Amino acid sequence: MNLSDAILLGSLTTKPLAGKMHAHLDGVEYGCALGMAENAIGEPGKGRVLARWPWLQEIFCYPCTCEPKGAGIDIVVHLFDYHVMGHCMWLTPTTPTVVQKVEWDDSGCATVVSSEYLRPRQAIWTLEEVVSWVRSMEPYETVPEMVQKIMDTKYSIEWNKFSLAAALAVKGV
Repeated sequence: MNLSDAILLGSLTTKPLAGKMHAHLDGVEYGCALGMAENAIGEPGKGRVLARWPWLQEIFCYPCTCEPKGAGIDIVVHLFDYHVMGHCMWLTPTTPTVVQKVEWDDSGCATVVSSEYLRPRQAIWTLEEVVSWVRSMEPYETVPEMVQKIMDTKYSIEWNKFSLAAALAVKGV
């Protein structure tokens, strides 16, 4: 499963929480975008994100102007925690900060087109926008993993039927 699909699927059962992959409170599951993805693939809290989606270790341009470049995993965490959830650990809830709107060039790097004041904890990105960025960066999967497993099993069964029929034909049965 693509990371983008896993984040969206996990968001159906996981409430958003900045700064933590997983948290349980009163029977409710909370987590960040990567925690949502882990929940979707049935591996919550196992730290399997980089093993499952190794492309997250590659370097990309940030789609915001906060940093120039970074590992994909750091960018996803940053976008969710700071731009979706408005998590600003160094600011009080009443301290204003400057937020910049950006445009992207062909290489995926951002340039500032406008600035505005925004109070912490006000989101300027949606989860869907983060998922869209992830989808634009992740490798294309031609066949979803589960479909491939089903196809492999089906062809294995068909091949075994064929082999059995051929063996029986040779024996004259």
